Amino acid sequence: LMCAACCLQEAISMAISCIEVACEGIFRMPSLLLQPLLEVLWKFCILSFMLSTLVWLLSTAHMENDYISIKGIEVGGLTRSFVFSDQGKAMVVCYFFALTWIIELTSAMSQFVISYAVILWYYTPKPKGTGPHLPLARGLIVGAVFHIGTLALGSFLIASLRMIRLLFGLIDSQSRSGKNKLCECVAVCVSCCLWCFRRHIEFVNKNAYIDVCISSTGFCEAAQNAFALIADEGGKIVTLTGSCFVFSSAGVLGIAVATGAAAYTAISTNKQWTLETSPNYVADPFFVAAVAAILGAVVAASFVVVFDHTADALLYVYVWNRSHGHNTVQKYVPDKLANLTEYRPISRPPVEWTSGEDLMPRREHGSGVFRAFNNLFANGVSAHGANRYGYEEMQSLVH
Repeated sequence: LMCAACCLQEAISMAISCIEVACEGIFRMPSLLLQPLLEVLWKFCILSFMLSTLVWLLSTAHMENDYISIKGIEVGGLTRSFVFSDQGKAMVVCYFFALTWIIELTSAMSQFVISYAVILWYYTPKPKGTGPHLPLARGLIVGAVFHIGTLALGSFLIASLRMIRLLFGLIDSQSRSGKNKLCECVAVCVSCCLWCFRRHIEFVNKNAYIDVCISSTGFCEAAQNAFALIADEGGKIVTLTGSCFVFSSAGVLGIAVATGAAAYTAISTNKQWTLETSPNYVADPFFVAAVAAILGAVVAASFVVVFDHTADALLYVYVWNRSHGHNTVQKYVPDKLANLTEYRPISRPPVEWTSGEDLMPRREHGSGVFRAFNNLFANGVSAHGANRYGYEEMQSLVH
């Protein structure tokens, strides 16, 4: 174990630095910690509504008596079963696919909102101060108004793969009951391939959503840009992408164990729950501790996802900024991230700054409601300052 720790010392230090950068961004935008709670509440509302309407769909089935043979006599009516027509079966399948699609769309919107908030914070010039105003609300408005089709397409791919994998899981279970080794082997192999492909699609989707936040392109183009950008960078960037996974998993496991141990200790040391004559007697404290550990792991995982996605979004937007305007990176990138990736500006001849009207078109902000809307989505700099940043980035690209 000591030898492994020594060999992985550099990777561990990079992962810790990456987590520190993500924590800096989250602490500057504490509203991000509300995102898991809002996502869980929204998914609970959707599931409650969809499952309540599922009863109406199930009511279209016909009730038929089940028959059993007793001493050669057919006896029916002891049990009954639902019988769906072909059209009813197709409707049930479509209903569950729509439910899966909506849940995946909610997850995609959550990823988009976090990415949008992180990008807003990254492109706030240093010193970044308290960060952007209302990042969650701004990301939700932009995602729902301008990019809902992009998010729907990405979530459709994930939902389709989940349904196909579920289908092959049913084939696998049927082949096991029928003891058909060939079908069982084929089903397991295909299910494994689908799982690997779904994980790859989820990785591409996450980075595609980040690219959409930056460049406002369609899903297919954003996925291609994300894949090409990550493939071209290589080195530390690819190593750091997902580097928080090990520490995130360890954190979730640690919280689950601590929660379970606390629940078991509380039950086993309190006579209210240990005395058999008590009305609150707990017969199996291990089961209660296991349930508490699972609940603790679920809650911890929902918050750990925010840290993971924040770190990946910061790395991606840093790489995008470096590839599109290398010398403008030092205006935005956090110092820890710059030191971690060993960023060095490219020396170029000094450019004398002249009037903004001669170089960049002036952008009018409008008045009344439109001015308030523009101020909401502005990045905290004046029109002249935005022109100057854009001009300097253009000069770095030309160089």
